[in-house]
Amino acid sequence: MSFRLPIVLDVSDRRCLVIGGGPIAAHRAETLLDAGAHVVIVTDAPGSAVQEIVHAGRAGLIQRLAEPDDLDGAAVAMATQEDEADVAALWERADETGVLFSSSDDVEHCHFAMPAIISRGDLQVTISTSGRAPALSKRLRTLFEETIGDELGRLVDVLADARAHLVPRTMSFSEWSARWSRALEPLDELTARIAAGDDDGVFRRIVAAVRNGDDAAGEPVDGPAGTAADGDDGSLEPEHVS
Repeated sequence: MSFRLPIVLDVSDRRCLVIGGGPIAAHRAETLLDAGAHVVIVTDAPGSAVQEIVHAGRAGLIQRLAEPDDLDGAAVAMATQEDEADVAALWERADETGVLFSSSDDVEHCHFAMPAIISRGDLQVTISTSGRAPALSKRLRTLFEETIGDELGRLVDVLADARAHLVPRTMSFSEWSARWSRALEPLDELTARIAAGDDDGVFRRIVAAVRNGDDAAGEPVDGPAGTAADGDDGSLEPEHVS
């Protein structure tokens, strides 16, 4: 198998199976729950972490070994090799019915490989070795987690508010894209201002830069909540953060 196409799936409110009862199954269930999936865990031996998820009402449990019919209606199924479920039979049914299937450390029975994920709000950074060296993916995640701060997740929210403020766009898509690229420079200045709590200031700067091109000066711009920020005198040039 060669996993060469990175994609981000919407599984919100979709039935997704986790096959297994150990700590890996619990982690897979948490990942799917964070994505808004309706999770059902199938295993004859649920461990303590799985039981905690089920007892909290966050996931369903079928307490027996998984059977091919369990995959009917599922969007995604993840087997963790933590019980004696017949992975080959499950894979065959998944392949026949179009259910995306993965099995831990078993690339021959996988439609996809789970990357290592760094999450900061709606920002997700994924690291993959196409299933060939998962330990390296995990090590790189640990390395990069130290440099990707929470302020980048907050910046996503600010940029989403700015984009909503600016649409519908009044220029060609190529010009729109170019202005957004320029508006995000220098990125370290924007993230420093976000870290300092100046979300509204960054919002106003981004809106002005995209609206006016290279010239960030212009009319006052309301903050994300729809009201002009205190002290907005009409000049949208940001204070420089050193």
